[in-house]
Amino acid sequence: MIEKQNSTTIQEDTLSDSRRAFTLGKSCPACGRKNNPLSATQRQKINFDATLAQLRSGYVPSPDEKATINAAIRKYKTDIEDMKDEIARLTSRIQETERAMSYESGLLAPVRQLPPELLTEIMIYCTRGKVDVCSPGSGAWRLERVCKRWRDVAALTPKLWSTIDVYLGALMPYRGPKLLSIGTVGRMAQKALERSGNRSLSIRFVELGTPAHFQEVFGLFAQHSHRWKDISFSMALLVDPPDLGHGLPRLKSLGLSGEYRNRVFDSFQYAQRLSELRLFSVPKPFRSINLPWHQLKYIKTTYCEFHNGEFIEMLHHTPNLIEFASKWSKGLTKTSNSTRPLTLYFLESLEIDASPSELFTALQPLTLPALKTLCIVTHQAPGNTSLSSHIAYGVVDLIQRSGPCRITTLSLSSIDSANVCRILEETPDVTTLELSYILDVESALTTLARSNSLVANMGVFSVTCKGSQGMFSVGPLTEIVRTRGVRSRHPREFQMRGRLHTLNLTVREGEEGLQPFVDLLQPLSRVSGVNIVLHYLA
Repeated sequence: MIEKQNSTTIQEDTLSDSRRAFTLGKSCPACGRKNNPLSATQRQKINFDATLAQLRSGYVPSPDEKATINAAIRKYKTDIEDMKDEIARLTSRIQETERAMSYESGLLAPVRQLPPELLTEIMIYCTRGKVDVCSPGSGAWRLERVCKRWRDVAALTPKLWSTIDVYLGALMPYRGPKLLSIGTVGRMAQKALERSGNRSLSIRFVELGTPAHFQEVFGLFAQHSHRWKDISFSMALLVDPPDLGHGLPRLKSLGLSGEYRNRVFDSFQYAQRLSELRLFSVPKPFRSINLPWHQLKYIKTTYCEFHNGEFIEMLHHTPNLIEFASKWSKGLTKTSNSTRPLTLYFLESLEIDASPSELFTALQPLTLPALKTLCIVTHQAPGNTSLSSHIAYGVVDLIQRSGPCRITTLSLSSIDSANVCRILEETPDVTTLELSYILDVESALTTLARSNSLVANMGVFSVTCKGSQGMFSVGPLTEIVRTRGVRSRHPREFQMRGRLHTLNLTVREGEEGLQPFVDLLQPLSRVSGVNIVLHYLA
C-alpha cells in the first residue's frame, strides 16, 4: 500500500510538467477571447518524456489519473484549435503584408517609367497585333485592365485594334457557362472599330457559327468596308448578299470558303485593288465567284474542287500571277480537249499538291519563264512505277519549256529517289533544297553525296524522314556535310560550286532515339562549320 501511494505520488509529480495548470487563462482585453494570442502555457514546449516512459513500461493509470489524462486531452484539443486560429490569423496577416509589399514594390517597377511609345510597342508585340472580339479575357482586353495609364495607351493605339479575329464558336450553346451574347460581341467589335481610327482593317471570321450571328456581326463590319484591307469568311453563312455600299477601295486580300447558296457570288467583283485570293473548300471556284481575276497576283486554293477545264481556265484569266499554290484540290485532271498552252510571264512561285496523273495534266500546258520557287507534293505508292514517270516528265518538261527560268528554291515531297535525282539534274541553280518523305531517301542522299554536279550551289538542305529512314540516312548525310561544308578541305572547289551552311534534319525516332544523332552530328557540325538543326516527330 505504501509502495502504491509512493508510486502515485511520483506519477503525479512526473505528470506535472505536461498536465498541470488546466485552469483557463485570462480573457484578451482587446477581443475578449481567452488564450488569444497564445497563452504562456500554450507557447511552452511540451515535455512528454514521463508519459513516453509509462507507455513503454506498460503502466496502467488509476481512475483518478484517467480523469487527469482526459482533462489534459481536452486541453490539448483546445490548444490545437487556438493554434489553428492563430495560424489562420497569421497566414492572413502574412498575405496582407505580402500584398502591401507587392503594391509598394509595384510603384517602383521600371515598367511604370516606360514612355508611351515603348509601351505601345510592347502591347503590339504581346498581342501579335490582333484583337479577339469574342474573348473579353484575351489580348488587348486584358492589357487595358492593368491600370488607367495602360488603358489610355491601349485605347490610343489604333494598330492594336485594326486586326480583328471573330470566333463565332464563342456564341454557340455548347460553350456552356462561357457562352457570350451577341450583344457583348457587338459592343466589343464596335469598340475595336472606334479605337482603330482610320487604319485599314484586317478581319478574319475564324470559326463557323449560326447564319444569324454571322449576319449581324458581318453587317457591323460591312459599314466600314471602305477600310477593309483583308477579310476572310465563309460564304455558306451568308443569308443575303452583303451590303458593301461604302465600297472596297483598300481591299487587297480576300479569303473565302464554302459555297454561296448555289449561286454566283459577285459582291467583290469591283474590288479595284484586290491582288491576293485564298480559297478553302470552294466548289467550282472560278465559275462560282465573280472577281477581277486579271488583277490577282497571289492565289492559294485548298481542298477546292474544279470542274471540266476550270483549273486551266482560271489560270488563263490570271496573267499577272506571281505566286500560285494548290493544295489537296480535286479536278486538276478535268481539262477540256481544247486546252491551249499558257505562259505566265510573272509567276515566280508554284506549289502543287496532286497525284502523279493530276500533276502531269496540270503542268503540261504551262510555261513559266520567271519561275524561282517550285514545291511539288505528290502521293506515289511504293512499287507503283506505272505513274512514276508522270512526275519526272511533268516537272522536267515544265522546266525545259520554261527556258531561262532559274529555280533557286526546290521542295519535293512523297516522290521516289529516281524522280528526285532526275528533277535535280534539271535544276542546277538551286540554293535551298527540301526533301520530305522521299521513298528510299537514302538512295537520293547517296547520289547527292557522290555527285559534285547535282545542286552544286546548295546552301540550305532540309530532309524529313519517315519511319526508320533516319538511321539509314545519317551515313550519306555525313558525307554530304563533309564534302560540301563551309570548312571543306577543298576551298577552291567550293568557290565554283557554293557552300553548304545549314542542314535541317527531321526524324521520327522520338526524343529518346534522338541522342545518337546528336552524338554523331554535333562534332561534325563543329568540324565542318555547317549549322545542323535536329527535329523529331512524335
